[in-house]
Amino acid sequence: MKLARRNVVLLLALAGLIAADIGLRKDLGPERAIGSLVDGLDVRTVMRLELSKPGAESLEVQRANVDAPWSLPAAYGYPAFAQQVDSILSQVASLSTLDLVGEDTAQHDRFGVGDSGTLLVLMDERGQTIAGLVQGAVAPDGAATYVRRADQNQVYRMPSTRPWPTAMAAFLDTTLVRIPSSASVQGFRASGQALPVEVVVRRNRTSSVRPWVTPAETVLSTDKVERGVLVRLNQLFHTGVIAAEPLPEDGADLLRFEIELEGIGTEVLRFGEPRADGRIPVSKGSAPWTVAVDAAAFEPLVNGLLDLAGN
Repeated sequence: MKLARRNVVLLLALAGLIAADIGLRKDLGPERAIGSLVDGLDVRTVMRLELSKPGAESLEVQRANVDAPWSLPAAYGYPAFAQQVDSILSQVASLSTLDLVGEDTAQHDRFGVGDSGTLLVLMDERGQTIAGLVQGAVAPDGAATYVRRADQNQVYRMPSTRPWPTAMAAFLDTTLVRIPSSASVQGFRASGQALPVEVVVRRNRTSSVRPWVTPAETVLSTDKVERGVLVRLNQLFHTGVIAAEPLPEDGADLLRFEIELEGIGTEVLRFGEPRADGRIPVSKGSAPWTVAVDAAAFEPLVNGLLDLAGN
């Protein structure tokens, strides 16, 4: 009898716990599913990105297919900085619904995902929208940003994300020539109105130390060649695309620089006369664009070549 009475008490206690749990779950609301913010996203299907923010011009980045390079339509189709685009796509693919911080429009302004947010639209090859996302403010700890889907009200804290840039400069590949190392350079030739004589430098392949020499086999200072010219060339970046056509081949180049790189071939840069804004126009090989470099960045390269012209 005592055993039966104790069992009844235990059953009543269990029933009470179950009822309390049910009540608590009702207070907490329905259980929330956690997963990817953009379900089924395959970044290989993204062929176009559009970024816009109030008070700034919208930016578009696109590619013809998954194997094609990213380009900027507003910059005459000039190549985009692939690492920047890949970084954004990688961030989007990693977004999850784990850290929910807001569920209604009244909280959008608080987290910066309202009208002031940055809108990112991903599109496929047909121009159909894959997903739209709004990124807001940086979290107080600086380790995350707030993001929501453009078609939803829920706001999430997204760790390890950075503000998505909307400025063209952030996506321009501003490199003129990539020199992996001085050892990869086999030689270079420079001529034009900026130089009194043609400068020709090459490696002496018959020597074990492979010094830099002139066509007359005069050994040149390694410092003058590498620090005076190659390092300065490698640090020369353009500031923007100014035309959808190269400089004319009329022989009136301010400077023509040809560099032979092992495993790559010969790269040709042609610098024109300074523009009204003081920048120097530049065309690279057969590329259908003209970009510009600052005169202050161009002058050290010319000075290095002038130093070599006097040996």
